[in-house]
Amino acid sequence: MAMNHKVAMHFAARDAEALERAQRRQENPVAVATAQFSTDFSEAKKGVQEKLEEVETLEESSRGSCFDQLLRQCQDMQKLISSSSGFLSAFDIRQALKDVHELQTAVNTKQELLMPRKRFAFKPRVKKVVSTKGGDQSPARTPPLCSRRSLSLDRCPSLDTVYGDRAQPQATDGAGAGNPPCGVSDLEDTTVTLQHDEVAVRDVSLSRLTRCCVRIHGSPSTLHASKLDNCILLCGPVSTSVFLDKCTNCKLVFGCQQMRLHESTACDVYLHVTSRAIIEECRGIRVAPYNYLYDNYPLHFEISGLNRFSNNWQSVDDFKWLSVTEPSPNWSTIPDAERVINWTAVIRAASKAPLA
Repeated sequence: MAMNHKVAMHFAARDAEALERAQRRQENPVAVATAQFSTDFSEAKKGVQEKLEEVETLEESSRGSCFDQLLRQCQDMQKLISSSSGFLSAFDIRQALKDVHELQTAVNTKQELLMPRKRFAFKPRVKKVVSTKGGDQSPARTPPLCSRRSLSLDRCPSLDTVYGDRAQPQATDGAGAGNPPCGVSDLEDTTVTLQHDEVAVRDVSLSRLTRCCVRIHGSPSTLHASKLDNCILLCGPVSTSVFLDKCTNCKLVFGCQQMRLHESTACDVYLHVTSRAIIEECRGIRVAPYNYLYDNYPLHFEISGLNRFSNNWQSVDDFKWLSVTEPSPNWSTIPDAERVINWTAVIRAASKAPLA
């Protein structure tokens, strides 16, 4: 009888403790939100894992869309982490990002195994045909997807691809890539903003821009910029490399593993680089440490894999300056008094319009 009483008391104490914990969680909104995040994230993770196991049973014609859906689900999980970063601990954020990275790696590995990509091939140029009557029968040229006439200064378009009239590579296997490139080109006097869900795990390309302000609030895989004139580029941390070519009178702000600047003049580069920066055929390049502190930038550094606290911004190699004893005259550091502090004010002054 005494034993039964002890058992009953034990279970009663356990139930009371569980009830007390539940009440504390209800009184603590952070704990409630964290618990909900854990439930939602675990369900999303389980869904990706189950679908990844089933992909081998699908017909080959259906696998491409399935892999695309899996990568989108991984991006949705990144969005969930980003939207929950206000109440999650740093440990929880790192663990969740690690889980998403492992899922993306598993998806890409299985996609490469089941659907190996063939090399890209450019479509052959269509030669101009001139008739015997003297008429020009050259094929009609497709207009750019987006032109400066269709965008106003105070509108920030949401873009997947804006390529202009340059040739794009076509996949010969017809499967398509899981993360197609994202690009902006052939614009003047325009402010463009790309958010993390538009650039995450994607290659971003900028080309032939004049007096434009481009803000990339996210972590692309790579960044390529060519023929920027009097532009402001503000970019979050890039997971791998940044390559810039033929840029003039620009302010360039980004983080990356590797940076290469080619045939550019009179540019200020606010840089976070974990290896060394390389310039070639450049003049009047000035460098300073990265200082674009937009919303969620610490989270995007976590996603990119870059060490936010290790920056070799002064380690610049000039491939066209071979002297060992004398420093290159083609680059210098920006004096403290001349460094930009408020980038929002700079963009507003450059665009002469309120930011969207």
